Amino acid sequence: HICKLQLLIQNIRLFEDATQYDSQLKELTVVQEHILTTRISDILHRISFRPAMLTAAVQAIMKNVPTLLKWSRCDDSSPCFDATSKDHTGDHLYSVNIITGTFLFDGMPLKCLPSSVLSHPQYRRS
Repeated sequence: HICKLQLLIQNIRLFEDATQYDSQLKELTVVQEHILTTRISDILHRISFRPAMLTAAVQAIMKNVPTLLKWSRCDDSSPCFDATSKDHTGDHLYSVNIITGTFLFDGMPLKCLPSSVLSHPQYRRS
């Protein structure tokens, strides 16, 4: 479904080196966000009846996501949803923006900065 696709697009290559396809990917991302924006009412309606579609989207980009997450919309004017879970390590927050494909786990993006940035002297100074 379209929410899963948007999360995959935005999270599969985060912080990776540039490729020859980046300009086309950027153009496709703009088209994808436009489609999502124009169909937002339909998408929100579907999510209200099948919130598990958000869980399935998150499971496509992250391992060990609980199957029974209870999603709630952040506010009535937002395309963002949150869900919480608890495991042996504590409480966890899952946040999804269905338009941009942004996903946060406990308030942080899935991927860290690449090692080339982490090992750069200017980054290590602080």
